[in-house]
Order: sequence, then structure tokens, then C-alpha cells
Amino acid sequence: MTYDPFGRLDEMSISTTILNPNFTTSSRVKNVYDSNGILIQQNDLLLNQAIWHISNNNASKQVTQLEYGNGYVLNEYYNGQDETLLKTTHSNGSQTVLDIDYNFDANKGVLKSRKTILSIRTNNLNLIS
Repeated sequence: MTYDPFGRLDEMSISTTILNPNFTTSSRVKNVYDSNGILIQQNDLLLNQAIWHISNNNASKQVTQLEYGNGYVLNEYYNGQDETLLKTTHSNGSQTVLDIDYNFDANKGVLKSRKTILSIRTNNLNLIS
């Protein structure tokens, strides 16, 4: 592992061995920070491509869009008044593979309900009436 002048993790190497069959995989990851010192991206140095990066955030610095190196995009939507999470979507191009709606009670700090919509089924979870 190496560190930048601010003491943050800069690069790390990871090696994993699976014993049966005997197989070893290795990776080198480089962290990228913004001018405020916030981690905004990780790059695979062996493949020379991004693993993930933050594409957008709101005025409260909540991540609203994160893109993965394989093309998947994670979008998060927040309530503008109490900053609670309203919705999360995962998509690859035009296909949404995961869509979750949340209903929080910000005063009590609890999740009231969650609705999960997968590309193959819908699942409702009501926690509080």
C-alpha cells in the first residue's frame, strides 16, 4: 500500500489465491480524491480503467449518480426537505435492473416502507402503518 502526502490511501495491491483449483488473481487499485479530499473514483491499474466513479452529487454532497466500470449506473433520489432517500435505481443502458422506492419518517428516523421492483418481479415491504 502507498499513501499520498495527506496520509490517504493512494494505491493498493490485492492478491487472492483459491486453493482448489490452485488459482491466483491480482489487482492494483488507485484512489482518486477531489480537491476536498473526498474519494470520488477508484481505478484498476492493471486494466487501465475505472472501477467506479461518482458522476454527480447534490448540494448536500449526497451522491446522486455513481457509474461502474462495467456500464452500470446507480442513481439515488433524495427528499429536498429532509434529505431522506426516496428512490434508488440500477441500470445498464436503457434497462433498469433494480428500482427501490423508500418511505422514511424523518421525525422518528425510521423506514416506513420499501418497494422493490426487479426486472422480473415486484416486492412490497410495509414496516409501519
